[in-house]
Amino acid sequence: MRRIVNGHNHSTPSVTYATWNPSDKAAGITLSGSDLIATASNADIYAVRSTIGKSSGKWYFELTVTAAPANSTSHGVKNSTEVNTVLVGDTTNGYGYNDIGDKKYNGVDTAYGAAPVNGTVIGVLLNMDDGEISFRHNNTSYGVAFTGLSGTFFAAMSSGYGANEVTANFGASAFVYSVPAGYNSGLYT
Repeated sequence: MRRIVNGHNHSTPSVTYATWNPSDKAAGITLSGSDLIATASNADIYAVRSTIGKSSGKWYFELTVTAAPANSTSHGVKNSTEVNTVLVGDTTNGYGYNDIGDKKYNGVDTAYGAAPVNGTVIGVLLNMDDGEISFRHNNTSYGVAFTGLSGTFFAAMSSGYGANEVTANFGASAFVYSVPAGYNSGLYT
């Protein structure tokens, strides 16, 4: 696409938004809806990463629980080394917000916010400039969940022994809630 600015012809860079990555998921995750809906089998622990990760910048995206949490779920971000057979936050490679409203890192659950239910929109605020992540539950902020993030992190959903489903909005369509000031609207390149 080309646009005219101050009488000069300029190219507008194209934007590619993230999806769930069909090449970076556990076998028990089924993707649908243009790879934005991740549905887990109830047989084991399964996870999936997004196609785009970030090591700098401030990024906002939404994960909507579209099948009520059953058993263990944890959603948030993880790096490329965390395997797709553990819940997000079960190791030092991921940071999650789980089905009982706790924040999760290195296998430790700590009280944080309200428990997600069917229809809950989890807003993820990934601030790689300051190495922080925060979560919102239906636009209610619980403050910074974790600090000290460094490296490249990808959006992630995980499910343990439950037919859980999450629909991601990485910015290709309108968000349910307003993007926080200073954050990029979505996860994109």
